[in-house]
Amino acid sequence: MEALRNGKPEQALSHLEAAYRAAPNHPAVNYLFGVYFQKIMDRQGAISQWTKTIEFDPKHVLALLSLSEALMHEDRLPEAGMYATRAVEADPRPGVGTQFWLKFS
Repeated sequence: MEALRNGKPEQALSHLEAAYRAAPNHPAVNYLFGVYFQKIMDRQGAISQWTKTIEFDPKHVLALLSLSEALMHEDRLPEAGMYATRAVEADPRPGVGTQFWLKFS
């Protein structure tokens, strides 16, 4: 997913689609599709994919944090705070989710 990291989501799409066909319920695939939608400025698509990720893996810290941030941008602060808290609970190590959670304190 080098293309996503390099800001070239259009190059990542075919790889993501192939991964989704092979493993539609895999949390990593859904999380990366959320990142793809974020990169193309489709917040609703990203929220949908990160929600699916959490359905498959309720402790997926990156999906929890990404979903929290997306909801925060939509002024859905109570929901955003809930997902940030879940991220901290899923991985309470300093710096993992706690920095993000402090935004809601």
